[in-house]
Amino acid sequence: MMKSNARTFHYLWLLLLPLSFWQCSESVGKSEETTEETIAYVRKFNTITAEPGATQAEINMTGRVIAKDKISVVAQVQGIALATSRRFKEGVTYQKGDVLIAIDDREFVNGLIAQKSQYLSSLVRIMSDVKLDYPQYFEAWNSYLSTVDLNKPLPEIPLEVPSNLRYYLAANNIYNLYYSIKSQEETADKFIIRAPFEGVVTKSDINPGSLVNPGVMLGEFIRTDELEILSSVSLADAGALTVGDNIEFRLPGEHQSWKAQLSRMGSTVESGSQAVPLYFSISGSDLREGTFLEATYHLNAYEASMELPKSVVTSQNQVYVIEDTYVKLRDVEPVEFRTETIVVQGIPKGTQVIIDPVDQPIQGIKATSL
Repeated sequence: MMKSNARTFHYLWLLLLPLSFWQCSESVGKSEETTEETIAYVRKFNTITAEPGATQAEINMTGRVIAKDKISVVAQVQGIALATSRRFKEGVTYQKGDVLIAIDDREFVNGLIAQKSQYLSSLVRIMSDVKLDYPQYFEAWNSYLSTVDLNKPLPEIPLEVPSNLRYYLAANNIYNLYYSIKSQEETADKFIIRAPFEGVVTKSDINPGSLVNPGVMLGEFIRTDELEILSSVSLADAGALTVGDNIEFRLPGEHQSWKAQLSRMGSTVESGSQAVPLYFSISGSDLREGTFLEATYHLNAYEASMELPKSVVTSQNQVYVIEDTYVKLRDVEPVEFRTETIVVQGIPKGTQVIIDPVDQPIQGIKATSL
């Protein structure tokens, strides 16, 4: 009987031994897993140590070079376009006073000479009556008659005459002929279109031999010795600028730059961008209309501030920091928004600011810096 019990106990012990070994292994496994979880719970982040100081305030702006003066070249008379020493084509430059377009005026000039001839005949016809009835004015009118040249502009008509002589001249159509001719002389000057300033042709719609009609646009001409930059800034930044301020503009990514002066500011705010348009005077033989330039305007420095990437500052104006091995949120005060960064105040010196992108709340987790 005793042998039977001993044998039964032996069998039970053999059955329980694997179970005990499995429980022991499971306990060791749980212990190792807990240790790994504890270690994994401490997150590591890239951080920067806050060193607040004076940050230079600045306004970044971009602008486009535009012509200060641009005119549409429009014909005011009719005729055939003539060939000139320089054809009116895109890219051709002219100095002030140069002939841009010449229109054949021979028919018009002949008609004008015919009118002058009629006027001269009318003057000759009345001179005998003037000598008899107004002898004191005969010398003045006779002298005027001798200066009338059919191929030159009419000289100024004597205006200091008594009323009775004035009525006599009007009755003989003298004044009507005179002012009609003066008006035609003004029109004759419009057959030659001259450059009103130094510039270049940006558009041309005329060729020699083409028929030109009044009111038809022949091309565009822009000024090249004086240009402008059209830029804009926010309404808040506009208050820091004053007409007369000098700013250096440059080509994006290059060292070439030009000095410009703020000549005027828009009086209204653009409805879409809520920006104020700015106009800068600029000059340079190597500048072309349409060129995009950029500039940085330096203002007073922000004290006790630092510059952070935009991705670091939340929409509630807070940043994640590591304090006492835990992640916390700290309020900051943005003082300037730049292209890629934000200048903020309110971060104590030595604070570890997390600069890694954060796509979900991490406040309160245990963390350390990399």
